[in-house]
Amino acid sequence: MKQENEQPREEPPAQGAPAGTAPDAQSAGAEPSPEQPSRAVQEPASPAQCDPREDRAAGSLYAMVAGSSLGFSLRQKPRRELQAICSQPALSLQIARDKGYLPGQPADECELAFVLARCLQRQGCFRSKSVEHEYRFWLSTNPPEAGHTTQSALAGVPLQGSISNGALQRVAPLGLHATTLSELEAVSVARRDCAITHVHRVCQDAGAVLVCGIRKAVLTGMPAPELYAYMCEQAEEMHMAATVLTCMSKARMRVPRDFITHMGYALIALQNALHELLFARSPAEGIIATISRGGDAGANASICGALLGAVYGAGSLPGDWIEAIDLCRPAEGACAVPRPRAFWPSGIRALARDLCLLSQPASA
Repeated sequence: MKQENEQPREEPPAQGAPAGTAPDAQSAGAEPSPEQPSRAVQEPASPAQCDPREDRAAGSLYAMVAGSSLGFSLRQKPRRELQAICSQPALSLQIARDKGYLPGQPADECELAFVLARCLQRQGCFRSKSVEHEYRFWLSTNPPEAGHTTQSALAGVPLQGSISNGALQRVAPLGLHATTLSELEAVSVARRDCAITHVHRVCQDAGAVLVCGIRKAVLTGMPAPELYAYMCEQAEEMHMAATVLTCMSKARMRVPRDFITHMGYALIALQNALHELLFARSPAEGIIATISRGGDAGANASICGALLGAVYGAGSLPGDWIEAIDLCRPAEGACAVPRPRAFWPSGIRALARDLCLLSQPASA
């Protein structure tokens, strides 16, 4: 079971301090702000010969998986070694073999994104009970990594105070499905899915704003700075929690100061993703920069990838990353961590196309 550090509660900030500073306004002697890694540029895949909207939708899923695979493979390495690896001119998904995974194999709760995506693909709409049933099936397969918050909720004991990032790892398919929904319907679906495992308002707010961002990026191809402004505006209009609004504002200036102390905190993932939205020049650059900061690297890089992939599309990703994900078949005997076919990252382009073009308005 994946261990999550105790999450900070929403307490009133100290006098003169902005709301939401719990995870990154550290006391004297805290670790300094993570260094910005050298921004290595990798060879992108050939531009996809398809509708640009389909390419952006597929990009969200591909980059989500790439972030999960790379981040999980490099998680818990010493900071100096991690930054040295991430400064290399090309980072291959083959590194996943070091942990017994196949290159491009989803790790942690990124598998649930494919559970959700295929449930939406089959049904054409979001049905909470059906999705929850599928999540429980996933848990019954004894996944090698499962967040404590998710595991507890699916066992019938939701953790009311947890503000962990598990639900944010499955925002990509919701964002694609939401391209046929109104903004209000998109927010509703995001909150309902999040509530299956993460009942805290902050988790649901963070999930909703990411889903809205992915939806808007796929539909319009909106440039990153404008998308960031749109997401902030949506958060204000929806009266999201003060800690969420503060986190989003901070993203303009920096990443969280500390990725370690509250590892797994949802607002670390959100602030990091929005910062990379503004400053990364490609999904690969944002993913690698995220991983270099340590902490819950697989989750943070997966969430960042889902957002940036929707902006830049599959055609912007390194060709070897796309190939590795397309060929990933973690069957029994193929790797040390075999998984059921339902969790494989196969058929991403068709899945993305179906979620965007064939989805129907959500129902109860």
